[in-house]
Amino acid sequence: RKDRADGWDVVRAGAAYLKNAARLKGDKSPSALLQSRLFYEAAWAWRSVADEEVKAARTRIQEETKKSDLTDVPLSAVPLQPAEKEARAAYEELIAAQPELLPLAAQARLELAETRLQCGEPPAAAVTLLKQALDLEPAPDLSARIGLRLADCLFQTGDSVGGLRQLDRAGGLSDTPLAPVARYRAAAWIAGQGEWDKVVVRLTPFRDEDALKKLDFVTDKALLLLGKAYAVLGQDGPSTQAYEQMLTTFADSGWRRQAHY
Repeated sequence: RKDRADGWDVVRAGAAYLKNAARLKGDKSPSALLQSRLFYEAAWAWRSVADEEVKAARTRIQEETKKSDLTDVPLSAVPLQPAEKEARAAYEELIAAQPELLPLAAQARLELAETRLQCGEPPAAAVTLLKQALDLEPAPDLSARIGLRLADCLFQTGDSVGGLRQLDRAGGLSDTPLAPVARYRAAAWIAGQGEWDKVVVRLTPFRDEDALKKLDFVTDKALLLLGKAYAVLGQDGPSTQAYEQMLTTFADSGWRRQAHY
């Protein structure tokens, strides 16, 4: 245990060194890109320490409250740990020092928003950070990641119009595998509103378009939902077709059991 504790002390020292190097002024001041990278790496070093501190804190709470499992202690019940504060500070200093330097200025805002959400904080602050990140017009893959997270936050705050708008925006991006994910999630949200005819319109491309037919990470779910949409609308033929296509194409899918028709 002592060796492990000593190891984490080394990581803490390294994280502090990176942050101090990023703060240097005068002749030793790092370039804008190097400065942002130093702050970013410091944030991740502190986050690795934070994971250990949070785990230890959850364990103490579990023992004190006599919970049967560590997962019974929500992260929102764990006080903000010292390393979490340091990680947030590193992100915030990166954003303050290089507010528009891509890609790290946008990436830092996304990750800072995610750390806040993981601690169970209200999504309002995360929404502000994520919108700022999108204003920087990052590359498609990062833009899609930000959009998906922002959509979740907006749905949580009751802004369903804004959430769906973000999913549609992300779904329309090119050169990112997250676009089909956004398209499916938009259809799934609409299904939750009972608008099954619109679900069909949004999901038939997963049945018909070659580029979308065999995506292991989303097409099986899309076809399953498409089959359900047709079934709800009383269209048994297309429903069966969607289920059969899902079963034939995705032999190892964990969703196969739900493909009843």
